[in-house]
Amino acid sequence: NVRLAIDDAGAGFSSLSHILRLSPDYIKLARRLTRGIDTHPVRRSLAKALVAFSDETGATLIVEGVESRAEQQTLCMLGIRYGQGDYFARPARLDSLAANLEIPLTPRQSPDGPAA
Repeated sequence: NVRLAIDDAGAGFSSLSHILRLSPDYIKLARRLTRGIDTHPVRRSLAKALVAFSDETGATLIVEGVESRAEQQTLCMLGIRYGQGDYFARPARLDSLAANLEIPLTPRQSPDGPAA
């Protein structure tokens, strides 16, 4: 089972043409589009169009670079459910994140044995 993701969507025409041509499972909105989306109507409009596109095609929309509560609230109002950025958590080592979230950091096991 293969899934396709497009990174940095909205950063330029080429990423939008890739979305149209490849019909990805995941679309990751560029941080340039997210930055200041709460005060920038053109960015909101493009994000809103990508929300509609992802809803109609079944793609999952993910935003990068959420830095403030206002950006997060705006993105939620637009219908975006997934995001990453310093507003949620600063980049950190996986072992420290796992410890803070009380998640055991062990390889996933499959019925056939350990994951590669």
